[in-house]
Parts: sequence; structure tokens; C-alpha cells
Amino acid sequence: MERTAIKEELVAIAAEEIQVHLQRGKTHFEAARYTKALKEFETILKTAPGSIEARVWIRKAKEELTKPKIEAVAEREAAPAAEETKPKECVWMKVSRVFYRLCTHNYDCLTCEFGQMTEDALQQKLNKLVARRELLCKKK
Repeated sequence: MERTAIKEELVAIAAEEIQVHLQRGKTHFEAARYTKALKEFETILKTAPGSIEARVWIRKAKEELTKPKIEAVAEREAAPAAEETKPKECVWMKVSRVFYRLCTHNYDCLTCEFGQMTEDALQQKLNKLVARRELLCKKK
């Protein structure tokens, strides 16, 4: 009986913490502090992994972080060149492995999940081709 009371108390405390972190995250998000907001929302997932609201806010924060940053131009300053405002194309798009994808990791492919998946798939295909080539060489 005591164990269930303790569990209910812990759940209540966790629910209060979730609301606190959620409110902090929203405040950071509205102030365009997306990295801090993301940390708050990810903290919620540690306590409550099934929180759909936290997941939605995480997605929103990540979308804002991946948007290309275009700084406001003062009246007397020249407008930035087209190259500077153009979104970065993914390396895999440039080598025609995918039709359209923008780089979200500033060309740091080692930290990009998509880049790693694509590289792994390419390596698997390469391994299959090498195996086929060896089989053909043995048959001759």
C-alpha cells in the first residue's frame, strides 16, 4: 500500500516538473532561443518519454534551428549576395544521390543522421558489387 502511494507522489512531482519545463521551453522558443528551448523539451522526454506535446515542440525548435539565418540589413548596408542567403544543399544532393535535401548540420556529415544512413547504404551496395565481381572472377 505504501509503495503505490510513493509511486503516485513521484508521478505527481514528475507531472509538475513537466509543466515547468514545458513553460520554460515555450518561453525560450518565443524569445527565439531555440537551443535552450530544445534542451527544456528534451528534459521532459527524460521524465516522460511518451509526451507528445514535448515531441511536437522539439520538432518545432529543430525546424527553427535548421532554417537558414538571414540577418536584417540596415538601410545603408548593401544587401547580402544571393550566395549568402541561398540555403545550403546537402552533399548527397550535390552528388545526385537524392533529389532534394538541405544541409542541416553545416556540412558536418559525421553528425548528420541522414548522411550516415546514406553512406552506410552506399557502402552496402559497394560491398555487394565487390562480392559479385569476385564471383565472376572465380567463374572465369
